[in-house]
Amino acid sequence: VEEFFVIHGARRRGIGVAAVHALVALHPGAWTLTVRFESPAALQFWRRALPGADECVEVGTDGIRRTRLSWIVP
Repeated sequence: VEEFFVIHGARRRGIGVAAVHALVALHPGAWTLTVRFESPAALQFWRRALPGADECVEVGTDGIRRTRLSWIVP
């Protein structure tokens, strides 16, 4: 998945979290994603959607700081 976006009118209704859970349930195994620091609302969403995910901050070769979330779907 390259990008994940919830259209403005559908936000804060649980639709995005439900979509994430349905998507990853179809593909068990290790997952990881990164969120740029310029997107605090996105990071807040992912923390709600994936409360047990491991989290670390990294700086890419492009100099951009990102938060990496990693988790395993059984």
